Amino acid sequence: MLHYKTNPLSFTENSKAKKKNKSDSEGLAVGTIWYDNSTAPNSNNLHAINAVITQKPGQKELSVIYLEPNNGSQLTLTKKQKESIWYAKF
Repeated sequence: MLHYKTNPLSFTENSKAKKKNKSDSEGLAVGTIWYDNSTAPNSNNLHAINAVITQKPGQKELSVIYLEPNNGSQLTLTKKQKESIWYAKF
């Protein structure tokens, strides 16, 4: 919330309209994704979790960390679960 108070303008507003935020910091790369976490064939168990896009120490490429908001634990999604992501909001 504090980040948004000083950076309410989007990237497009900053670059195209030549408007400026109070700081030059980048946006938070935290969002919510919805995916199917069922294990049985032909069933679905739609679930929402948090996704964080980050750069791990010592690595150049970005990676995604998945977090269960109900208990704060980090999740490892299977390939099938990643492919079942049907909505993401950042």
